[in-house]
Amino acid sequence: MTVQVISRRERKKRAVREKIQDELVRLISLKGLENTTVDDLCEAADIAKKTFYNYYGTRQELILEVCQIRLFNRLQENIAVAIKHHNGLAAQLGFIIGEMELFIIHAEAFEKELINYMLANLSTLTGSEQSHSMQAGYEHMYRAGEAELKPGLTPEFCAEMTVAMINALSLGLLDSSKEEVRQRTGLLLTYIQESMLQ
Repeated sequence: MTVQVISRRERKKRAVREKIQDELVRLISLKGLENTTVDDLCEAADIAKKTFYNYYGTRQELILEVCQIRLFNRLQENIAVAIKHHNGLAAQLGFIIGEMELFIIHAEAFEKELINYMLANLSTLTGSEQSHSMQAGYEHMYRAGEAELKPGLTPEFCAEMTVAMINALSLGLLDSSKEEVRQRTGLLLTYIQESMLQ
């Protein structure tokens, strides 16, 4: 087994990057996303503006990276857990949408702002890559259970529709009550299962 040694310089670079990300989350919690500027981030992280731009080309690039870390990686983990520990697409979808429901219900204000920002920016280059990443995760799951799909449906189509419906629903539920979140995610699960699965 090969152990990769990370140089001191790389550790320092990683620490600065993580500090900038942490300060973004903290500032969003305090001031909101729209009121958090690069100057605020630099002051909070105790770095020069030039240092910020050495790590991120734009504020949007930083925000989308934080979305990747905090939101998309969680989805990928949930898909992996669903495939590993739940038999059949119905159970896998139930687990993933259940986790989504819990996340929306318990999301902090900054997480809701990140979700809103991410969904609003899915048409950008980085956002588009994240959307494709989401679709790839679902496609992997649907491909593994392809025999359970209704005739004529492909894993690619089912993944694309699932991502579109989850994104639309998530955006609409960010400020909803727990009861409404539970009801709407339950309806979404039923709809996906009835329209896509045999």
